Amino acid sequence: MVAPHQAGTTKKNARGARIPPHADNVGPTAPGLEPAIIDNAVNLIAPFEDSDPRTHPLRIANPAALLAAKAVKVAERGQDAGRQPGRLRDKDALDMFRLLQAIDTGNLAAGLRSHRREPRAARVSTDAVQFIAR
Repeated sequence: MVAPHQAGTTKKNARGARIPPHADNVGPTAPGLEPAIIDNAVNLIAPFEDSDPRTHPLRIANPAALLAAKAVKVAERGQDAGRQPGRLRDKDALDMFRLLQAIDTGNLAAGLRSHRREPRAARVSTDAVQFIAR
């Protein structure tokens, strides 16, 4: 998944990123991912089975970026609910609620402040906070 500004297309409703030489649908675009580009950390992912020694370092979005992405998704689905009521899912709101419960408020606030470093992330994060406040 890629943020819209990374999609290689200016079409507002383009669903797939243009990442040559790949097919147009290889990387779906998802508004709300902009904060995750700057608010992330490398985590070592280990297997579930103790007998498997493999590990992989993966860059994963931090909680404030996840909260912003979920808020954008819930707001987007809410706008479409009149035409497509099935798009609005309790799970997305529950994910937001769980993040707000599980993550220290100071850590979330610090993450949201870090989004100000990049204009696209700042815009998305500001919109997400305003949506949550409503």
